Amino acid sequence: MLFVDYSSAFNTIIPDILITKLTTIGLPPLTCAWIRNFLTNRPQTVRLGPHRSSTRLLSTGSPQGCVLSPLLYSLYTNDCSPTHNNLIVKFSDDTTVVGLISKENNLTLNTGKTKEIIVNFRKQNTDPDPLYINGQRVERVHSFRFLGLLISDSISWSENINAITKKGSAAAALPESRIEEEKQATERKKRKEEEERKREEEEKRRQKELEKTRIIQEQVDRENKASLQDLSQALEALRQEQSLRARQQQQSQVLQHILKGPAAHVDRDELGDVQGQFEELLSMYEITEYENSTSKLEDRMKTLQNELTLTYLGDHKNPAGSLWALDQATGYVDLSLTERFSVLEAVVKFTLERDADLEDPTTGQDKKIEFLFNLQDQLHLRNPTLARRVLVEMTSQLAGDCREMLSLILFNNIWTPTEIKHFIGRISSMHQETVKQILHEVCTYKLGCSLVLAALDDKDPVGYIQNRVSSEVDKDIITILDEMRDNNYPEQVLSQLHNILQYVSEALSRSPDLTITTDLINSGKRQMMSLDLSQPSAHSSLKKILLVLSLALKECTTFVTTTGEEVRGYFPRLTQLASLLLLLLPQVQDERGCLLEIGTGEGKTCILAMFATIQAVRGLAVDIVTSSPLLAIRDQEVWQKLYSMFGVTSSTVPPPHQKSSSSVNRDKALEDAYRKQVVYGTVSTFAADILRQEFEKNRTRGDRRFECVVVDEVDYMTLDSGVEVTYLSHQASGLRHVEQVLAAGASPGVIPYGF
Repeated sequence: MLFVDYSSAFNTIIPDILITKLTTIGLPPLTCAWIRNFLTNRPQTVRLGPHRSSTRLLSTGSPQGCVLSPLLYSLYTNDCSPTHNNLIVKFSDDTTVVGLISKENNLTLNTGKTKEIIVNFRKQNTDPDPLYINGQRVERVHSFRFLGLLISDSISWSENINAITKKGSAAAALPESRIEEEKQATERKKRKEEEERKREEEEKRRQKELEKTRIIQEQVDRENKASLQDLSQALEALRQEQSLRARQQQQSQVLQHILKGPAAHVDRDELGDVQGQFEELLSMYEITEYENSTSKLEDRMKTLQNELTLTYLGDHKNPAGSLWALDQATGYVDLSLTERFSVLEAVVKFTLERDADLEDPTTGQDKKIEFLFNLQDQLHLRNPTLARRVLVEMTSQLAGDCREMLSLILFNNIWTPTEIKHFIGRISSMHQETVKQILHEVCTYKLGCSLVLAALDDKDPVGYIQNRVSSEVDKDIITILDEMRDNNYPEQVLSQLHNILQYVSEALSRSPDLTITTDLINSGKRQMMSLDLSQPSAHSSLKKILLVLSLALKECTTFVTTTGEEVRGYFPRLTQLASLLLLLLPQVQDERGCLLEIGTGEGKTCILAMFATIQAVRGLAVDIVTSSPLLAIRDQEVWQKLYSMFGVTSSTVPPPHQKSSSSVNRDKALEDAYRKQVVYGTVSTFAADILRQEFEKNRTRGDRRFECVVVDEVDYMTLDSGVEVTYLSHQASGLRHVEQVLAAGASPGVIPYGF
């Protein structure tokens, strides 16, 4: 047997010869004409990198990879027949000839790939003479693989069977490590696909929230504009009324009494205090003044500050004009004497101690900016508000949103001033929108600076950060409890949390597709209403309550996009369930409140909604105090479905869409809002309604009492919005005017919760 291979068989087809053969076997003329047109005058070019050759027209051969080419070749060689009544088998460009073939079809035999097998069953086995083609000897073999089968000169299937068996044995004998690697690779692929799905769903959920926030913001802006107009008219009417009442002696005496109250003024000798601190600073650093010590204290402080700054700038070959940058960065002219001393103290510490670690030459910043960064580093320890002001001034080249986020990162101690300095040194040439996205991720997930600096080396730093964040697995129970143990939580509380969280986690993992039903909701409500946290059986009830809430949360967070695609909801994370339990468990001992610190991005509003649901079902009126009307409206709308599932009513105060309503209708709508079980509002709204009810005897809140008050962003209530300073360590005389509010909030039976 001779197994023949033709060299470049498809490329050697002559269209004219092929058409003649096709006509002979009876193909229609139109079909033959179409094939001729297909095979002739085919343009072809060669491209190498950016270079391209000129176009050549080909009229020989049939294109490689074309579905029609094998059929045309078979038809082209169809008339290849034996001369000695022997069998011919043709497949593509390979032809098996039993005997000898002699036919001209413009085909060139590939003698190197042509093989010969001698099949001889005679008793006298003599090998025939070698076969030569075009002067080249054809290789004689004992077996040859033809169309997947191994044919031997003994015409036996043994070799073919052995080859198949060997191949199967090799596959079955794969090392265990290889099998484990393939298993792990499959698991990684599935995990990656699941993470990608979650990331896509989270992005769709985020886009939906952004759109809802935008709509609410526009609504709030419209209502604020209308309210400002109403307020302007009311102020004008109030001025006229006060002008008439000013003549009444009794009202004047009342006002005098208020203004001369014992808490109206807080005595403090600022000059004496600062002078003592200044003298102590001079003594500590052995500084001798050359000017007359009778000069004003602020002049003496400024002189010393300027001398130290100029010395530093001169040592680093910076122009003296850079001194003005320090005053501009701190807003020195508008600072109080105490604040000016804070600036002086920071300058003294840095210039005289000269910490080499703070003078890092790798940041690529000039010495003026370097000096301001180090000043900010020192101020951060003494006066964070001034440190933020310096940071904002130094980052004036950044967009306003970026400066504000950097300020928050510093204020919340996510990064140190030194880390911020390194970050700013790396982003000088980066697009502002990219910087904004990076800082947003930092604020949301409290990312460390080292991770962000590593991301800056990537082509897509935002994508790098998002992948790292999404690849982080949620904390398991052991990790959560270990962190709480490190923060000195009682072992009794940790044991209770472990027992409850373990039950809920195992129940959800066993039945991930379990859905909420009416029976489950009713069962959960019964458990909530009968919940007695002082009894040991409360732990069993809490397990069932948290399981039902988890299923309800997944149901209410499922939504359909505008394109009709369903985005699946999610179960609460273990950290959220642990936070919820920490809000409930303190009541085992007594009706104490609870203050929790929950990081940005941990789903605080979700925790509040689950907690409010439990308390409302138990019959308590829940007031949720937020930091802005936008958040109040958004959070109430987001979690309204969860409340409704458990038959809990909710509202915001003041109710939206009140622009065109009369004062009577507005008051009625406000009273209706306060009749709901869960009420969202801002601290100013709640305070105003309390004052109206206490002083004007207006039944704004009706019979609603403060039974469960949840304060979101509790630190917001300690801020002086005018100067953005938190007052916690000294008296604030103005607080005496809100005694009614504080008294109402501290009434017996009120359980406050802060976040």
